[in-house]
Amino acid sequence: ITMARLVNLQQVILLPNNIPPHRPQPLASAQQRLAMARLAIAELPDALFTLDDRELRRPMPSWTVDTFEDLRREYGPNAPLGFIIGQDSLLTLPQWHCGLVLPDLCHLLVCARHGYGDGLDDENDSRWL
Repeated sequence: ITMARLVNLQQVILLPNNIPPHRPQPLASAQQRLAMARLAIAELPDALFTLDDRELRRPMPSWTVDTFEDLRREYGPNAPLGFIIGQDSLLTLPQWHCGLVLPDLCHLLVCARHGYGDGLDDENDSRWL
């Protein structure tokens, strides 16, 4: 909610991942995480947040870049698209499947993470901000 207000987002789409290929499997199953997300947005007062289960329906693995390529096709080449990620994710973006393509598809909206300092120790990390 804070990020949405900070940058005046018109819509926030929650996209639960089936099985994250770049990190250990979460304790909650994909269907449990989908249900939790559904419950979380049901309690919010407006329609800012929506839920999209496309990554759960996709054959494995489900890559973030594929999702943003789909969204780019759906919304068009000039629509502003943002990807809200944690600072820890930004620092590992070069290791993601086609991670360095993401800034060509969307704006990276980076949330600070406790314990990471500014985390941007070299100019290569700060180029995304």
